[in-house]
Amino acid sequence: MARRILARFAFLACSLVQLAAQVTTATLYTITTDPSGAVVPGATVILRDERTGSVRRQACDNLGECSFQFLRPGTYSGSISASGFKTLEISSRKPPEVK
Repeated sequence: MARRILARFAFLACSLVQLAAQVTTATLYTITTDPSGAVVPGATVILRDERTGSVRRQACDNLGECSFQFLRPGTYSGSISASGFKTLEISSRKPPEVK
């Protein structure tokens, strides 16, 4: 009985290692706020993959939040825009001010 449990545990441990090794993407979460710290609902966030040129666009929800899922490793640039605000351009050469 002890051998069966050990064998099952070893199989499960190997399976978990294989699953972890297959994760090759990330998720980027954003919260858009104005200079006073108030959220900016409906802001548009654009993310560009510098290598492939692919573009993703998301609208922030009523809490100023949005996310980009399944991002491949790489260098990204982007922008955040909203009605009544100046567009913020973000790149790896000019990172945004993070508070």
